[in-house]
Amino acid sequence: FTLNLYFTTGDDWNLRQFPDKYRGEWRDNDSWLRLAFHAYADKPDRPYQDAPVEKLLADLDLVHQQILRFAGAEAYSPPAVIHWGMTRPEAWRPLYDRGSRVLGGYFVKWARWDINYNMDDFRSEWLSKNDLLKDYASGIVFSKVDMVINSTPLDQIVPKLEKITADPRQGEVVDLLTHEQYFWPFYKNYLPDHPQRMDRAIGYLTELGYRPVFLQDEFKD
Repeated sequence: FTLNLYFTTGDDWNLRQFPDKYRGEWRDNDSWLRLAFHAYADKPDRPYQDAPVEKLLADLDLVHQQILRFAGAEAYSPPAVIHWGMTRPEAWRPLYDRGSRVLGGYFVKWARWDINYNMDDFRSEWLSKNDLLKDYASGIVFSKVDMVINSTPLDQIVPKLEKITADPRQGEVVDLLTHEQYFWPFYKNYLPDHPQRMDRAIGYLTELGYRPVFLQDEFKD
């Protein structure tokens, strides 16, 4: 599991206030649990779609610094998915230089191709039907998110995964994503069956012999 962090909740709280007394627990669990930059805050939407690269990198460095402080280097993961899956393409190489090897996105077509890091239409369409694509100019491997669990009803999880795992273009790597706020009873869109959705997706893939990995580790130089 990679937990994608904001620097601030948008009010008076930010990561500087998170205590460092749990460093030992983060270290003891870094084989399966890591922390990565996602964005400065949840709002506004699409914060890096058109923002200067310097803004993205400054926010990344801010979160990185705090993760090192309260959790340690072993718990840190380079960014695995940028908030809303949108950046300027000129940000890809700087993200690679800061350790990112894989970035996840939806690569979905609505009015236009979207949640695709502003990638061109040709490659976005290819990624919508395939696991991975490497941009050789930057070194980044882009990963198609196969399922957003909070958006998938419980009874549809296995049928959708059956189609994905049966497709040789999509079944080698299954990239799962969810938004943790759907676990929270106080959240306005709380999903009481969110734990069951997670369990069903992970359980189904485990039964098929899939093993969990940090994609960032699998594509190191």
